[in-house]
Amino acid sequence: SVGPVFARHLGHRLYRGEYFAMQSDAHVEFVQRWDDEIIEQWHTARNEMAILSTYLSGVENHIDLDTGERTSKSRPIMCVSDFEGQGDMKHLRHG
Repeated sequence: SVGPVFARHLGHRLYRGEYFAMQSDAHVEFVQRWDDEIIEQWHTARNEMAILSTYLSGVENHIDLDTGERTSKSRPIMCVSDFEGQGDMKHLRHG
């Protein structure tokens, strides 16, 4: 194995101008209807150039392994974050 950086490079080379692109690690578990949720989040951003990113939660206490349903709405907090700016220029700042 040559590692995750090389694998991401290969994935990037497959990009052919698709409207959406997504990258995840092989060990990621997805909840039911994750695709509907992420499209809704993108629409909520009201910015066609929005980039959605997260630090993933563990499966334990977050996903019902029998149904695939989400059991928690929480996300890990990695740093101090806050919104700044006004109107269309409002954005999330990480500190």
